[in-house]
Amino acid sequence: MQKTTTYKSHHFTGLPFLNPRILIPLASSRIQKLSFFLYSPGSSYGKIFKWLGRAAASTGFMRLSGKFIAAPVETFKVTDSIQPLLNENVLAHIESAWRAALGVDAICFALSLGDPNDYRKVTALIFDKNENPVAFGKIGYTCLLYTSPSPRDRTRSRMPSSA
Repeated sequence: MQKTTTYKSHHFTGLPFLNPRILIPLASSRIQKLSFFLYSPGSSYGKIFKWLGRAAASTGFMRLSGKFIAAPVETFKVTDSIQPLLNENVLAHIESAWRAALGVDAICFALSLGDPNDYRKVTALIFDKNENPVAFGKIGYTCLLYTSPSPRDRTRSRMPSSA
């Protein structure tokens, strides 16, 4: 029989601490370990940090320390473009929509803040009450720019000529 977990709030541990790129939920060690799949660092330091984070989650250290350092989602210092998404009311609404779409009663999610940019989106890894990852989600405000010639603009290309 699988263990079931109930989640009550949007409290996270932000990592790295000074400039969080990933928000790990205050949840089971399994969920915390799997949450690190959202973190894709480019630097050697980041890769070591990811490995150490997964080890801390696997041993239960992150869960234990999270009881003391986890904070409400609004308290994390992030870019102005991402801050509107990190709001308890916004996340509660999105969580409700995800639960309805997935047909589950309880979910938990980790958030990857990505690199600061103009697209203002956050990636979520969503877990069910049995601690299984069930979906990826994107939260954000985006504006798509179509740069290829449209069908109505076939007579004139806006793309530069190839050399």
